[in-house]
Amino acid sequence: MIVVVILGILAAIAIPLYMKFVQQSKTGEAQGNLG
Repeated sequence: MIVVVILGILAAIAIPLYMKFVQQSKTGEAQGNLG
């Protein structure tokens, strides 16, 4: 039960960070393609 709670907390922290990282990488790739 505690493990589920810990995983939920980690997911709540990790998912937004991952989405931000993906967005930055896509932005960098787009800028690289432009110039």
